[in-house]
Amino acid sequence: GWYDFDPESEEHKELFMAIWAVVADRYKEKSELLMFELINEPHYHKNTATLINFELDVVEVIRRTNPARLILIAGPDSNGPWKLPEVNIPNGYENLAMAVHIYEPGDFTHQGCTWAGREAGKQVRLTAEYLDSLKWNINEVKKFAQRTGIKVMITEVGMNVALAHEEDTDRYVRTLSQYCHDSGTSLAWWSYDGGDFGLYIKGEWREKVLDAIFLK
Repeated sequence: GWYDFDPESEEHKELFMAIWAVVADRYKEKSELLMFELINEPHYHKNTATLINFELDVVEVIRRTNPARLILIAGPDSNGPWKLPEVNIPNGYENLAMAVHIYEPGDFTHQGCTWAGREAGKQVRLTAEYLDSLKWNINEVKKFAQRTGIKVMITEVGMNVALAHEEDTDRYVRTLSQYCHDSGTSLAWWSYDGGDFGLYIKGEWREKVLDAIFLK
């Protein structure tokens, strides 16, 4: 994402649209399996409508060369589900989806991550309160999809599986995966290879986490 991205800036808007015009033209002949995600985790949080309306303007630029391609847009505060009640999209948009990231509650998912302001090596257990926080965020996704008819794709979830208690990891991941399974919502884990969040470490899968993701 652009940490300083500002949809109110004419300079940013002009550059952003120019980039997407080039990208869209370059890949216009690619399979429908290719989708475009406009921006990852925008940190802009002043006005949700300003960001969404700008992204919809970019969608129109892309539609000149890709009339039917699936396009993902993002809400403010790093794709936060808590911002979904503020997102309004006019009727008539097709092949459009909302990209959401769920890492809540951060004190649990980012336990031990000094780069996220947490204490190194400190394990945090999954409490009923933390699980309620996850369910609240899932419910915001549900309500948005029902209210707008816009498909939601959970394009990032993840947690520090290297440090978290195994039973907590299983319960947290299964809760999220069950919702996605029941609602037909896609889910993508961050990250794939390496690190405390990774699913594939030094040539081996974290099998128990995979089992929870796929509800085995």
